[in-house]
Amino acid sequence: MMKNKKALLIVLIVVWVIVIVGGLIGFVAWRISEASSKQIEDINGEDDKTLAVITNEDIESGRFSSVSFGSSTQTRGYRASGVRGRFGDVDNTYLKRSIKQFSGISIENAYLGNGSPVTYALTSTVSSGNFQIFITDEDFQILKVVPIDQSVTLTIPTEAGKLYHVIFAGESAEIQVELWRTMQ
Repeated sequence: MMKNKKALLIVLIVVWVIVIVGGLIGFVAWRISEASSKQIEDINGEDDKTLAVITNEDIESGRFSSVSFGSSTQTRGYRASGVRGRFGDVDNTYLKRSIKQFSGISIENAYLGNGSPVTYALTSTVSSGNFQIFITDEDFQILKVVPIDQSVTLTIPTEAGKLYHVIFAGESAEIQVELWRTMQ
């Protein structure tokens, strides 16, 4: 009788483990499916890397959201210019991002101007999808559109106490971006 109870207990435990693991796998699959459905489709073809759905007005609205898969990020210089609050975590002198699939708009770098120019050295590679990099002021007015698939150095004049942003916009984009920011 005791053997049967132990065997029944083992069977019940195995069934519960299978149910829990199956539920977790189902939940993860659902979340991946849900998130991937939020990717913005590349509607202008493989050879055209310009944004087809996201507009300059979307950038200037200041209402951003994005989704990405297969992302790795390296940064240096946390709060390098003294940004506090909402954008403090992206105030880095160095950023390297590699993303397998990115859609939407996100602020990737913030800089608190000191009245002297700031220089951005950016290198980007877009393997698929549509992608663009923007530099904006704190009101999200576009100051520069950064050329992609090349190395670029841009110098922007700043006003003391005013925020400046580097913004990524993508539509199912596979990207690699490296950014160095130096203050003068």
